[in-house]
Amino acid sequence: MTARWAIFGALILCVSLSPEIIVLPEAKIRYFGNATLATEYSSYIDASSNFLGVLTAPVLGRLSDTLGRKPLFIFACMVITAPSVCLLLSPVNLLPYLVCTVMRGFAGGPNGIFPLITAYLADLYPAEQRSKYFGWSFAIFSVGFILSPLITLFDRGASNETIFKVSVGFNVTSVLLACFLPESLARPNRVPMKGGWRHVLPFRALNKLFHCKVTLVLASISFFFTVCENGIETTIFYFLNDKLGFMEKDNARLFLILGISSLFVQSIALPVLLKFVSDSSVLRIGLVSYIFHLLFFAWATVKWMVYANMLLAGFTFLTFPAINGLMSSVLSGKDQGVGFGTLASVRGIAAAVGPLMFGSVYAVLGSDQVRSPEGVFYFGCSFVLLALLLSCCWLPGALLPPASDEACERTAPLLLHLESSLVCEDEVEG
Repeated sequence: MTARWAIFGALILCVSLSPEIIVLPEAKIRYFGNATLATEYSSYIDASSNFLGVLTAPVLGRLSDTLGRKPLFIFACMVITAPSVCLLLSPVNLLPYLVCTVMRGFAGGPNGIFPLITAYLADLYPAEQRSKYFGWSFAIFSVGFILSPLITLFDRGASNETIFKVSVGFNVTSVLLACFLPESLARPNRVPMKGGWRHVLPFRALNKLFHCKVTLVLASISFFFTVCENGIETTIFYFLNDKLGFMEKDNARLFLILGISSLFVQSIALPVLLKFVSDSSVLRIGLVSYIFHLLFFAWATVKWMVYANMLLAGFTFLTFPAINGLMSSVLSGKDQGVGFGTLASVRGIAAAVGPLMFGSVYAVLGSDQVRSPEGVFYFGCSFVLLALLLSCCWLPGALLPPASDEACERTAPLLLHLESSLVCEDEVEG
């Protein structure tokens, strides 16, 4: 088990190390000609990759249940590696990189490896221990998030080509580690290839949202928040470059501060908060923090204001553990996997919509005719305010432990009838 965790942890760390993300905004500006065009086209590319990921993620999950986790880990790592290799081979002409970025959707999108990590750990550990190991795996990701900008900051004389070589090295190492990663899903536990493929349709599981008002509200909150978060991520670096002259080193400092802030909030602040307030209150704290975070970006006039604002950004990460905790508290044991799978689908759709929407808005607001690029942050606040309104009006202050299955099921008898019909069809097929 120690050797397995050593390989698994090293694999996660290598995947999370992406030093090229620090220099990519400037490279895209040079390639497209200006920050506005770079933002607009990047949003189209990110949206395409995310939409493709929404369609392919259920299929990849089904394949991992049938073939085992290891082959899908190898495939995902190879797809993740392809854009970095394109950057190294063609650092000026970014077209091959952009094409491979879209094709990354065949591995489930930018975050397609997360479901594999979750499934791998679920194979190895009983339910009562999984949360601890999930936390460890995502903590390793946070370490990579901090180390990536440090690589750029320490090597101040490094060219883009050197940084691309380092990135390719990490990604190739992740592929090799995936090849040596022990399989977690035993053959007797795998799902037969024959039958059941219609259940991988990406929008099929969305029916589960209507089984309980709380799960529907939580999915809606997650959708609005993720639309804003991914949309802002698409535009933020171009805004900072255009308004305050941010360059690669400045972007690296932002990632470093964000990583440290996130680690502090999730490892220290969150456990303390949960001793005094409910998950619902933690969610509202995260949403309010994100609103102020966006406003401070719009109001920033010097670089140190942006750096200070990144300290606040860590508290915005309270939203996802709070949503997951609330979702888990209202789902019965048999619906945990379906509920979280549905939530992941909603986030995937939002991650595809966000860059497309915000990139277009930024292109209009940042044009020579308007010249109000900070308006994109006010636009983002409207989505977070909707999420906050939902949490205040339709989420209880503190949720009780999971109620009986009937408590949620009574809310949608028609959909339950449809689900029971589908079960009967599966039995006939079998």
